[in-house]
Amino acid sequence: MSSGDDIEAGRVTTGESTTDLLAAIPSEKDVDFNGVVILRVAPQPGDLKPSGTIDGIHGVGNNGAISAGVPASGGSGVVGFGGPNQGTGLVGRGGGANGTGGFGVHGIGGSQGSPSFIASAPPGTGVVAQGGRMVDNEARRLHGAGVVAIAGGSGRPLPSPAETGSVGVFAVGAEAEISTMNIDGVNTIVGPPFPGAGVVARGGVPIPHSTNPVGAGVIGLAGDTQIPLIGETGDIGVYARGPKGTVAHGEAGRGGIFSTDGFPQVQLVPLRIASPSELKGEAKAGDLLATIARDERGTDIASLWFCTVGGKPKPGQLGETGLIPLRNCVR
Repeated sequence: MSSGDDIEAGRVTTGESTTDLLAAIPSEKDVDFNGVVILRVAPQPGDLKPSGTIDGIHGVGNNGAISAGVPASGGSGVVGFGGPNQGTGLVGRGGGANGTGGFGVHGIGGSQGSPSFIASAPPGTGVVAQGGRMVDNEARRLHGAGVVAIAGGSGRPLPSPAETGSVGVFAVGAEAEISTMNIDGVNTIVGPPFPGAGVVARGGVPIPHSTNPVGAGVIGLAGDTQIPLIGETGDIGVYARGPKGTVAHGEAGRGGIFSTDGFPQVQLVPLRIASPSELKGEAKAGDLLATIARDERGTDIASLWFCTVGGKPKPGQLGETGLIPLRNCVR
């Protein structure tokens, strides 16, 4: 079969050019298009429904011509374009229209191995998300978020662009909404046992397990800060680096709580300066500073300082805390 032939159910149809299915209305324009979709594929309901598991639609892209022994990048299996006014390009609903469970969207990146078209090509990403851009942005509006993820949010309204704008990933955990339901004559509390976290991240581990460091749970880099090597970030739950590494504020308690299993709770890497007066910039009241200097015996001694008055350090404003045990921390 080829171009111009009818499409037959249960048969293979080939074509030498693009096949279009166009929704239209009669030339008299007396009625509108009958339906809400242009094409629908589904298993036959009722007694004639197939007994096996089958997919609705498969789309397979093609590679372009080979140049210097290397094929062009492959085309997409499925491309969806939404309606001109804010239409969604692709919607995935798990479990069908009225089913249960199932993924809304499941992305699997292509693996890389032998044989391969391009030996140096990396394996593919499972899901890539790029938010839209404001072009000629005279209104100074934010760009679209890359990903907006809402746990348990199939019935919740989407957050506004003012909340999610220009963010790579915006995540909201599910609420723990509980209620009482009469089950077999017994009033029973139903609902999740606790609210969900917005983001949970877990670093990878070496396999087989060894003394090598495990991957960091989260690496937060401000702006154009370069990605650090695992020697710097390994074995760390949350690693932060930037012009200001970490800022924490507690609205109903302490801004930071640190605990360990038999180790010091906090380490301040000391600056090798002779005195706090050599600090860059001005000190702020509440600053905590660790310094290290070599004494007359050639031993490095650490000192801990606390700023009581902000500004450029002056005599009397920065005083040693008197934590004598620190003097036992030599290197």
